[in-house]
Order: sequence, then C-alpha cells, then structure tokens
Amino acid sequence: LDKNTPIDHNVSTDIYVVKPHHIGFKISGNNWVLESGRKYEITVQLFDHTNHQLFMSENIRLDTIIPDTFTVHKSTNNGSYFYLEPTSTGHFDIAAHFNRLVNPESGELHNFTEVISGSQPLEVFDPIVVIPDPTVFLWEPAAESGGGKYYTYPMKATGG
Repeated sequence: LDKNTPIDHNVSTDIYVVKPHHIGFKISGNNWVLESGRKYEITVQLFDHTNHQLFMSENIRLDTIIPDTFTVHKSTNNGSYFYLEPTSTGHFDIAAHFNRLVNPESGELHNFTEVISGSQPLEVFDPIVVIPDPTVFLWEPAAESGGGKYYTYPMKATGG
C-alpha cells in the first residue's frame, strides 16, 4: 500500500472455491513440435468451467503419463511440472488425470469418484543438421558486379 494514499476501508480479498473442470498443458516455447536432445519444461494446469486457471497446491495429485521415450530430469511431487528431454522421434501423447488429494495433516490419499483427464499430442523430430559443417567460401567482390565467379557446393540436410 502507498502510505500517501488515505485508506478509509479495510484491505480485503476474495477467495473463490470452485470445482475443477478440465486439464490443460503448457510447454516452454509454446510449440508442441519438439526437437530430440533438447530440454523442455511442461506444466499441467487445472481450469474451472469459465477457463480460469486454478492454483495447484502441494496436496493435489495428478497422475501424469510421460512417454518412455522422454528422460525426466526434474518433476514435482504433485505431477504438475516436468523438466524433460525427448530421446527419440515420433508422435506421442502426454496425458494427465486429476483423481486424488493428500490430506496435509495425515498424509492419507483421498481418491475421487469423478476423474478429470486431459491429453496433449506432440511430435518429436531430430535436429536439422547441414553437412558439411562449417563450409567457408572466399568472397570475391567481382562476383557481385557480374565479373567474377560464384561458388557452389553440394550440401546435405538431415533431421527435421
């Protein structure tokens, strides 16, 4: 609060308790076409029926299914965050199910009768590699004016 601004009422906030409606996924770079060997952050998110994102507390438990072709470097206990790396190419799906909570006092799991599920398709490609790397040509100013020769060299691209 600004001490120079007079306040004639108490500071307050509203807290809404809502029912989760659907699951969404977010990835670093906002593109679900991935490159093998590169690391990505994936976040699983819960939303209400008006598409407002819900706070993911520590006692939420998501069963998140990551394909075996990914190496998981870091993840949270509640299954909402993953720092991972695809190790092979292909079409895959990441799936998540919100089906239980942990009682913070007793540690007991409470399963839901109504499960909220979601999935996200993605594609993984090998990085594009140009062979040979690097290729260096001489610069001849006469070539720009039409008097010199241009250099050409066959190259091969793989991946992608």
